[in-house]
Amino acid sequence: ADQVICASSRTFCIDLEGELWGWGANNNGELGIPACPYVLEPTHIPGIGGGIIDVAAGSLHTIVKNDHGMIWVFGLNSHGALGLGNTIQHPQPSLLGAE
Repeated sequence: ADQVICASSRTFCIDLEGELWGWGANNNGELGIPACPYVLEPTHIPGIGGGIIDVAAGSLHTIVKNDHGMIWVFGLNSHGALGLGNTIQHPQPSLLGAE
């Protein structure tokens, strides 16, 4: 692993190719894996590709940045924490600025 990021109930790992993996709690989509309340082993996070350079893991939401400056957000959004202009929960990665 190139980088490991821990939050209250989940863990992310960026591998040497810049791909994102995660495991742990996902009740609010905070892992970015739809229709799965928890993940028991490292699982590739779909929909964001490689080149990941940074991950910010809030208590129930996640923000991911790649080496081209693109930002994906996912998880609980009840107070607009994802920056998408709404309060809808996003259980899979959404590209910030694309909606």
